[in-house]
Amino acid sequence: MADCAIGHASTIIDDVAVRLYYTLAIFTLIECGCPEERQKLLLPSVGAHLGSAYSAAMDIFKAELEARAQVSKDFEWSPQPGPFERQLQRQQGNLLFPAPVRLVSAHQVSAARLEDLKHAAGFLKSYKHLVQQALSLPKEWPLKETFDFQKKVIDLIDPCITLGDYFSQEVKTLERIADAIENQVETRMNELHEPDLKDVYKRYRALSRINEFLRRMFIALPPTAQTNENVLRTVLSEDSETISEFGMLCATGVFGRQDHLQLARRIIQTAVRDGMDPNVSRVKLDAFRAGLESQKAKSGSRIWRALRKVVRRIST
Repeated sequence: MADCAIGHASTIIDDVAVRLYYTLAIFTLIECGCPEERQKLLLPSVGAHLGSAYSAAMDIFKAELEARAQVSKDFEWSPQPGPFERQLQRQQGNLLFPAPVRLVSAHQVSAARLEDLKHAAGFLKSYKHLVQQALSLPKEWPLKETFDFQKKVIDLIDPCITLGDYFSQEVKTLERIADAIENQVETRMNELHEPDLKDVYKRYRALSRINEFLRRMFIALPPTAQTNENVLRTVLSEDSETISEFGMLCATGVFGRQDHLQLARRIIQTAVRDGMDPNVSRVKLDAFRAGLESQKAKSGSRIWRALRKVVRRIST
């Protein structure tokens, strides 16, 4: 119901502020553990109270706000931005991107924060349900059911990490649950003399971590902008380690067989022409090249075949 309500608010309410109150109301009800059947009844009231609180705060702190506005009319980034706001942070004034997208407006930031809230609300709904399940697990469980639940936990870690540092505690909780289940599974596999099953788990965890990395790069890009060039602009805006890791993925062929190094050179050369520090650009290009040349994964291996499916799913 919360997912439908959030989508409903995004499509029929034109006022960004009202949509924000509406989404905050949904987020608040989920966080408070409000049963789904009551959320629909309480949404209008909670949303109205949030709007009233905002109006009251504007009146009470009017002098301070006006004084602040005289100093600067620029918006401020969130200390722990979600993936959509983070993408706007990458783009603002960044010479790696085309000039039209370097200018970020306050309206864009508000819309991005609303999108981040929608994803956060969806995650919290799944997270609370999974933790409740984990707390009620029996001591003995069939191995297949244990594997299935373990997969649910791992699959939820990816979007949790993608949502940003705000959910760092939830990430730790999910990882503790996954590790606890793994210890139980390992004991059972030893009893059943099935050591090969351990490799299945390790491959799935490795693929999951790559999936999380790719989600962070793709999630905030509109479907029409999910080209190799735009993804590469996003990656090159990150630290050297991230750039190098992406280069390693490109070396496996999961993004096709085009010359990614040549594409990176062209993007960086254009940025230098527009004013980027040549030393900064050199560090970025060297990190990408190092990733490309560090290792050539076997294109026929099982994990890379699975990874190609992940890339196709995320980028469509």
